[in-house]
Amino acid sequence: SAPRQGRLFGMFLGVLVYMGYNNLLNIARSAMARGDVPIGLGLWWVHLSVALLVVGMLWYQLRMRGPKASKVAR
Repeated sequence: SAPRQGRLFGMFLGVLVYMGYNNLLNIARSAMARGDVPIGLGLWWVHLSVALLVVGMLWYQLRMRGPKASKVAR
């Protein structure tokens, strides 16, 4: 974690992502039971969207910022 962020920020963010994932699964499951969402669509879209969110968060956290190129003429 970053020095000024605190230790629990990552865990708090993880809990929020899990709660959102669980709520999306429950909403999608009830929509399938009501017949609003076709059975062929299933729940894979929920898993895919959360997986993309997690990959994006990991990319953002782990990206490397290299040194900026200097504009000095040689």
